[in-house]
Amino acid sequence: MSYANNTTKYKAYECISYIHFDWDDYKGDKTKIFNKTREYDIQYNMLLFVSSYNIKLSGDRFIKDDSGMYLLYDDNCEKKTQMSEKIMQYYKKNIKNWPKYFVTNAIIAPNVNYFN
Repeated sequence: MSYANNTTKYKAYECISYIHFDWDDYKGDKTKIFNKTREYDIQYNMLLFVSSYNIKLSGDRFIKDDSGMYLLYDDNCEKKTQMSEKIMQYYKKNIKNWPKYFVTNAIIAPNVNYFN
């Protein structure tokens, strides 16, 4: 990653985007939505989609309580909000019943308990 060595271009928090999901009026099955993002055709087409916009997505992670997700980028981190919006638009177009969402401008500091 760009920020992993001593000649860093970005700090870790500059490359993490947070998307909040609004489940208040949602009628579908959250589990099905999240599982759909991991299906091969969605993943494969996502890779084609992000590369067409020169988005270097390094990873994603749904939050345990389903309130949102994080997206991690390798480059162009100053555009993380715009890139995240593009990715959410892709999911909304390609996954039936995608929930309402809000791409935040929050500064997200990595946490050692992230994977616990």
